[in-house]
Amino acid sequence: MIWSNERWRISVERSGLPITAVLVSHEHHDLADLPAALASEFGQLLVVAAAAIEALPSVGRAHVARYGDGGAHLHVFLFGRPARAGQFRGSPLLDWEENLPKLPDAVAEENAAFVAQWIVAAYGGRAHTPAEAGAPDR
Repeated sequence: MIWSNERWRISVERSGLPITAVLVSHEHHDLADLPAALASEFGQLLVVAAAAIEALPSVGRAHVARYGDGGAHLHVFLFGRPARAGQFRGSPLLDWEENLPKLPDAVAEENAAFVAQWIVAAYGGRAHTPAEAGAPDR
């Protein structure tokens, strides 16, 4: 977990992309049944998280996706599309991601910390270090 507040958390998964972040609600809701206050906060937080990811110099665009049929717990993925990689534009990013080498741990941790601090500055909440979580998100 790299960021959290009372209602939401963001974790990262290691991949070949500059960052793969997962926005999760603490309460068990799916997208279609979010209460109005959570839906409003979700929209604001999604915008801030996407802006944080797109502020990374190695990212050209933040792709957003929701997966999980039948699970009543909202998980929204934000994928940082590598900058200066024209072949990744206009195609399913995940088709490319599985063929990329994993980022070095130091780069992945630096990117995650940058995104977490950006969200804290723009939205509030609390950034978490890998040590606080007990182990790096992978």
